Amino acid sequence: MTPSVLFYISGHGYGHARRCGQVIRVIADVAPEVRVHVRTTALPRLFNGVLPPDRVRPCDADAGAAERSPMEVDPDGTLDRMAAALARRDAVVAAELGAIRDLGPRLMVSDVPFLAGDVAAAAGVPCVAMSNFTWDWIAEPWVADRPDRRPLLDAMAAGYARMAGILKMPMGGVSAAF
Repeated sequence: MTPSVLFYISGHGYGHARRCGQVIRVIADVAPEVRVHVRTTALPRLFNGVLPPDRVRPCDADAGAAERSPMEVDPDGTLDRMAAALARRDAVVAAELGAIRDLGPRLMVSDVPFLAGDVAAAAGVPCVAMSNFTWDWIAEPWVADRPDRRPLLDAMAAGYARMAGILKMPMGGVSAAF
């Protein structure tokens, strides 16, 4: 079987897709025998010229951030999105297990959906995160004023804790779960 790597990429903004695209290009250069697949909420066109279109598929494994404007995040809306992602965790894991069976990855990479850790654990496939931040780190200051939302941080950290580690990029911060 041809070795493959499966990326779970946040569709929030273009940064996650663009930096993963560069990593995917390097994989193609140094290990052309490895088939890379992407599951994402990002626009598929962001991977034009990086991967064939049939290797980029939509999935529901990411919460992303809600925004009031291009320059202003909506904390309550973002926490709601995170809660909704966690509420659908079992359905996402079940759906993604089907995709994983078809793709047969030897490794999963998350930039940086926390549900990827749950998917990887259920599939028995190692997963690493790659980012300059994690969603629980982003949400932590907002939860200080909303203690009823604290369980969201714990649930996101549990997903990250199921990953083997993180390739942390400069600036930002990451989950203590790593």
